[in-house]
Amino acid sequence: MSRFQDKVAFVTGGASGIGLAVSQTLVRDGARVVIGDINIDLAKKSAAAIGSRAVAIEVDQGDAKSVESAVAFAEETFGGLDLAVNAAAIQGPLGKILEMDPKSIENVYRVNTCGITYCLVYELAALKRRGGGAIVNIASISGMRPTPGLGVYSASKTAVISLTNVAAAEYGPDNIRVNAISPGYVDTPLLDQRLDRKWIASITPSRRCGQPQDLADAICFMLSDDARQVSGTNLQVDGGLIASLSIVPPDPE
Repeated sequence: MSRFQDKVAFVTGGASGIGLAVSQTLVRDGARVVIGDINIDLAKKSAAAIGSRAVAIEVDQGDAKSVESAVAFAEETFGGLDLAVNAAAIQGPLGKILEMDPKSIENVYRVNTCGITYCLVYELAALKRRGGGAIVNIASISGMRPTPGLGVYSASKTAVISLTNVAAAEYGPDNIRVNAISPGYVDTPLLDQRLDRKWIASITPSRRCGQPQDLADAICFMLSDDARQVSGTNLQVDGGLIASLSIVPPDPE
């Protein structure tokens, strides 16, 4: 039997990048998937390409009513909810803190921080009705180490890690596991197109830029029964990038 046979999953940001790779992997492994994305046309195309076990719904992760409706749609369409992956995010403009305008600040927090909170509120309730399940939130290594020029984005992802830990502690007794994944550089639409992929590979110990499937494989492990005792964990999937960062000067030659 496939590891997600007859499970129902809801994936935000599921029309492209990491979310799409997760949706494809879940369906391949037996799940039925609701692809939630603000770009409904792309979500419908992605669902159609995946096949009959995937459906699409428009969802603005930063809008509580939109998230509530999407989770309800998943339950009504497939009879319940077992798994959720919250992958939608925005980076916002690059710049130092004094260069940030209030609207940009509010929008990053609206989608990345408030949005993950809204997802947890409605997903946790649905999983409780189901008798348990698993959630994975997409954080970032920028939420673990300060990233000059991306201060607001970094702070929003730090909040995701904290929310993940709290949710895991509060709802573990309800047979619900909640984890986070912190990607490094991943070749997705969110990655700044000005960044050279060869440069990314050169600074990453694995000597490659991450691919969406790298994250999808890790996320689906965290969702599966193979990770049944894993909760409240933030898993770095960065090719060793954070481990390689150091303030120690190099050895003199």
